[in-house]
Amino acid sequence: MANTTRNSETFRAVRKALADGKAICLFPEGVSHDRGYLEPLRTGAARMTLSAGRKGQSVIVVPVGLNFEHVSAFRSRVTVVVGKPIEWTDLIATADQDEPTGVRTLTERITRHLRRLVVEVDERQDLPLVTRIDLLYASAQDVSREPRARMARRRLIADGIETLREHQPELLGALLARIEAYDAGLERFGIRDRDIDRRITTVRTWTFLIRESAVAAVCIPLACAALVVFVVPYWLTGRVSRWAPGLASRAT
Repeated sequence: MANTTRNSETFRAVRKALADGKAICLFPEGVSHDRGYLEPLRTGAARMTLSAGRKGQSVIVVPVGLNFEHVSAFRSRVTVVVGKPIEWTDLIATADQDEPTGVRTLTERITRHLRRLVVEVDERQDLPLVTRIDLLYASAQDVSREPRARMARRRLIADGIETLREHQPELLGALLARIEAYDAGLERFGIRDRDIDRRITTVRTWTFLIRESAVAAVCIPLACAALVVFVVPYWLTGRVSRWAPGLASRAT
């Protein structure tokens, strides 16, 4: 039988914090994983919210999506997308009459909002491909680099990959082969996406040199000092992380 003592203590602490006007950060999936897809949410967030609402407390529920470039990597880059507050006060009456229904409805509502803020894709198989296609598209088109716009593009790309894999696997294979050939060409010549078809004027060249020289004059001494102070702990932490028992715990 599960021990609910700690759950009761957590709920009491959260109720007190909300009553004091404090912010609470919850991970509603309830588990740490590296599967790349949103797990079924636990009901704790909905129960805490509705319980506070029935006591007349004003609670704002804000969904936050965490999108890791490499979930299992040490110091992975992550894009944090903050969504709009979730409306839930209309469920207080439902929860008063039938608490399980109100909790279930709010949990489903939170799930829908979170899905709009994350790119659900297999971390090992498809995430590198989604990232690569988005970078190729962004380098060829004048598109927004704002995180929310980038995440929206990547969701479309992930959905497109799944659709092609299911209905047109040959086309997907051909596209992957073209991307691999393109990347091999870049590596061969030592260039990047943004170096292709770039038109650089003399004025832009001198502007770049002057600006970057000024930045370098300030940053190089700081970078050298930081290197001396942090290179050993950074290197050591990266090596120790390889001994982690699983991918999900390696980044931690």
